[in-house]
Parts: sequence; C-alpha cells; structure tokens
Amino acid sequence: MSSYLTFTIGSEDGCDIRLNQASIDDCHAELVIAAAGKLHLTDRNSASGTFRKQDDDWVPLTQAYLDSDEPIRFGDYHTTVQALVGVIAPKGIPALMQGRFGAVEASS
Repeated sequence: MSSYLTFTIGSEDGCDIRLNQASIDDCHAELVIAAAGKLHLTDRNSASGTFRKQDDDWVPLTQAYLDSDEPIRFGDYHTTVQALVGVIAPKGIPALMQGRFGAVEASS
C-alpha cells in the first residue's frame, strides 16, 4: 500500500477534484498528500498555469510543497488546498489521512 494519495484537478469529468471554470484545463494539476499530511502540488503543463501567492504577487508554480491554507490559483480560479480537498473530504485533510492510513500525525 502506498503512503500517499494522489488526486487529479481539472475540468474533465474523470478528475478527482472537478473545477468547472473556463481557464481550467481538462487535467490541470495533480495534488499528492503524504501519509503525514504533507501536500505537494504539480501543474500538468496547463495552458493558463498554476500559481501560489507569495507576499502580494502570484508566482508561477510548476511543483511545490504547500501549506493547506496557502492561497493558490489555477488559471483564474482562486482557492486553497484545504478547500480543494474539502470537495472529496468534507471533514478535512487529517480525517482523510486517518481514514486511509490510520492514526497519523498530519502536518500543514
């Protein structure tokens, strides 16, 4: 059994986290959550890009570890990782990880 969960993010019906917005590619990005709760986001060569907020600027993101409450943007769609995971795990990241891996210490 792997020690991480992988979720696709995009506008396509088959994506784990579906964002129905014009600036989002069919399969825009991928979110990996490690058993300890570490979050890794990868842009899948999207046309309109994936960005993270640093200070007051939106900075292009190819791949990076993120905090759950960190502002991110897919094209024109603004959100946080925690809000994205809420689509598939309404009780949050710690509950998702505990359900999958048992008792683990989640980090942001």
